[in-house]
Amino acid sequence: MDGSDCCCAICLHDMEADDVKLRAMPCSHIFHQNCIFKWLRRSATCPLCRHQLPTEEAAADDEEEVQQQLQRIRFESERLDRWINLVDELLQTRS
Repeated sequence: MDGSDCCCAICLHDMEADDVKLRAMPCSHIFHQNCIFKWLRRSATCPLCRHQLPTEEAAADDEEEVQQQLQRIRFESERLDRWINLVDELLQTRS
């Protein structure tokens, strides 16, 4: 750890190598495990840089968006199939 990582930004106590468990966030900031777990129960962001962590709500919104996109793709695929069938029928009637 460099000098900027000498203490937990949540509780402001020193972080030593033999200290309690430490946890790194996806943004690479390190905190005491207990401190960051308490923090994350209230906020889905890093306390230092405010990096946004995914939430269950965001995951549900993403899933809903994916389902809507799949529905649009199915609709367009069915529409394209109808056009292909129509063109095939027209070509068969001309031959």
